[in-house]
This record gives sequence, C-alpha cells and structure tokens, in this order.
Amino acid sequence: MADIPNELAYFVSTMEGVSVNTFKVNAQTTGDVTSSRSIKFTLPNNTILNMRDVRLAFSLDTSGTGETRAPPSHLLVNRVAVSCGGIPLDSGCNNFGVLQEILRVAHPHDCDLVDEHAEIYRNQNQTNLMDLSGQSEISSAPGVAFYTMSLGPLFDTIEPALLDTSLLAELQVEVFLANSNVVLCSDKSVTIAEFTTAPASPVTDAEFTMKNYHLICPCVALADKSFETMISRAMSLNNYIPVNYHQYYNFASTYNGDFIGSNGSMCLNKLIAVFRDSGFDARGQPAVKRLGYARTASLTVRGQSDAGTTDNPATVVFQGEGYPANEKYVHPQLNFHVPVSNANSLPGNIGETTNQVTSIPLLNWRVSNVMTPNYQVPVYEWYRLTKQALDSDEMDAKSLPEFMQNRYIVAQATNLPDTPVRRKTGIDMRNSTSQIRLESNGNGLLTSSDIQVYFQCTTELQIGSGLRISVLN
Repeated sequence: MADIPNELAYFVSTMEGVSVNTFKVNAQTTGDVTSSRSIKFTLPNNTILNMRDVRLAFSLDTSGTGETRAPPSHLLVNRVAVSCGGIPLDSGCNNFGVLQEILRVAHPHDCDLVDEHAEIYRNQNQTNLMDLSGQSEISSAPGVAFYTMSLGPLFDTIEPALLDTSLLAELQVEVFLANSNVVLCSDKSVTIAEFTTAPASPVTDAEFTMKNYHLICPCVALADKSFETMISRAMSLNNYIPVNYHQYYNFASTYNGDFIGSNGSMCLNKLIAVFRDSGFDARGQPAVKRLGYARTASLTVRGQSDAGTTDNPATVVFQGEGYPANEKYVHPQLNFHVPVSNANSLPGNIGETTNQVTSIPLLNWRVSNVMTPNYQVPVYEWYRLTKQALDSDEMDAKSLPEFMQNRYIVAQATNLPDTPVRRKTGIDMRNSTSQIRLESNGNGLLTSSDIQVYFQCTTELQIGSGLRISVLN
C-alpha cells in the first residue's frame, strides 16, 4: 500500500465515539472595556480543544471629537499572555498588532474580511451598513459580537492543534488592550482627501470601547481507545508528550543604520523587521491611503489614473488589472515604509523621464557574525527574499512601489522552507552569546525611522503525568 498513490487506494478508516461542539466562554472581566485595560479568560478543561479555531469575539464602538474610526481589529491588542497553572506558556510580545499585520501581509488569504474588521471604513460601515458621514464608528448591538480575531501565534501554530486540556492544569488567557492612540481621526469623510487629512484641531478624547466580548471554543470529545493508548505509550516512552508552537520576541528602537539584538532560544527560525515613519503613534491621526488605489471618489473606473506628486505619492493610481479602483487604507501604526529619504524613494520619479533614485541603502542581517544573505542587499530587492523567508505564495502588495511605501518587510529565514512546527530546523542559540544585527551602509538611509524586530522561535511544551509541565524555549 505504501507505493500506491492515494488516488488509487481503497480504504476506510473509522474513529468511534466522536462528539463535537462549540462553547461560548465568558470572561472573568465584566462590563465594557476601553483602551489600556485587560480581559481574562479561563479555557475549557477536561476536553480536547481545537486551538486553531479559538477566537475572541466582540463588538466595537469608537468615540471622540469629529469623526473617529476603528483600526483593524488586531491593532486593538498590545499583547496576549497564555499561562498554565500560573506557569507562562507564552508571555506574549509587545506590539501584537504589528506582528499580526506582518503575518497578514505575507499570507493575505488567512484574513477573513467578513468578520475580522480587517479594513478601515471611510463613510459607510461595511458590517451593519450604517452611514458614517459626520459620525464616529458604531458597530455594537445588544448581545451581538460582530467581529472575531485570532489570539496569536500560540493558538495559530500549536501542534497538535487539537489539545487535550485534561492533561494540563488550568489554562488562562489574558488579552492586554492597546492605548487609545490606535483610534483614527479626521474632520470629514466626504472625500478621500478629507478622510486622510488630520483634524485641524488635535483630537485628545478619541477612545474605543469593546463590548459583548467572549471566546468561541470548539471542543471535541473522544471515546476511542486508540487515542488513550497513544497518550499512554508516549508518556511511558519519554515520560512526557511534546507540544510545539511558535513564539515571537520583539525589539523596538530608532533605526540609525545598525540594529543590535540577541536571542537564546533552542530554535531560531526567522528574523523579521519593519520600519515606520517617526510620529506613527501620535494621537488623533488619520488613515493613510495605500499607494495605487483611487485618490478621489470620482475615480471609479479601472484604468483611470492620477499623476500624483513627489510630495504626495499616495495620489498615484496605477492602471491595469492589478489595481481595482476602490479605496484601500492602512493605519499609520501599520504603515511599513522603506527607511529612505523622500529624495531617494521611488515616488521621486513621478513626472520624470529619467531615474532620480541615485542613493540606494543596502541592508543585511548578521547572525553570530555571519552575514545573511551572504551579500549586501539593496533595499529594493528585499521583496523576493522576504516572500521566500516567510513561506509566502502571495504578498499583500500589487506593485513594488506599494510594497516599498506601505508594506515593506525585511525578513530572513534561518530554518528550512515550509517547515512544520513539529520539526525543528532553526539555529540553536542556547550556547551562543553572539549578537543579531541588521546593518546598513547608510547610503541615503532615513535615520529617524522606528524599527520593530521580531524573532520567530519554536517553543516545546513537555506535558508529563500528574499535570506536570516543562517549557523549553
């Protein structure tokens, strides 16, 4: 049978005693919650929990002077911590929303536009169809949770994804919300230009409120002897059963040409960096129009374009099949911009017949004093390298200028491509005191950019008898 392809094989496999159901888990926190607060949950025990499909469900309102809009839902969260019997499984890295945005850029098909509030709405709420002109965004209704979101890398990558919680002590999740600076503000939303312009008077009272929040937890019950036998054999063989998941470590700084960090994990898989323009986290900011989409409400037909200017490259609208004529925005805190000066960026070529980009910075990672890639890479060549490093088949960008202006990520893999979470192929950094660096030659570099660096590592949870656990990072 081993040599016969599945298309030719005839067989039937049966697992008896299977029962599947989905449960609503209410929070230990009560009442509506606003920015900078936290929400605590206890996951179901004595069951097999489908971790990949656990979701935080909620509804959302914004308030403040002028017109306020909710950000993409993952930006509402700063950190998610998971513990077992008081022992941290994942303390959660800061800037959760930035990490989730990076993963969505690399895997845009993993984002559900129906219930994740992944987009920014200008003048109509695409959830309940309410008119938003002159209003703050209101999406709540009594007892209804319109939106759901992932709880992060541990839930999304854990293997096995069906986790037997009867083998563990109490599992707790704490969601730490972001501050109110994530709320978008504008004076008007009649036109795209007005919506992407900051209010004339600074907004100091913008706020978001999360309501009707709970967890959606799909669970499985098995009355099948083979499953119990497998657990018993694994316990007797190694005195524990292994559970692997990805964990991220975050570093933040101002990039002046050389980032320096360190990591002591047993399996370092990926190095990821994004850059944001200074002032990205100021309060009361408007949305940023993504380069290539419609500039004004009058541009509604595919193929129409606007010339744009060097000072305002966001007004560029590309022609052809790649770009629809509809609007698309990005939050300033999620606007990943190549760290080069305006004079040396691609929009400098707008309206020109000769290439104006003459100073091109070079970027490369260095791990344990080994350059990776093994050459200095021009900033404009990182698209393909990043796509390969993040095991992406399609990035959330339709042109190189859009990638450079709004979606710029510098990533390098240190493990094998498309490696399953159960298989560790990354670098063992436990006995190394070497630094991890992101270097630049500084040629045309913008030295005021914020840099966010994430190291993806594989963590192993060893579950022993008697609810004993060990966490190996």
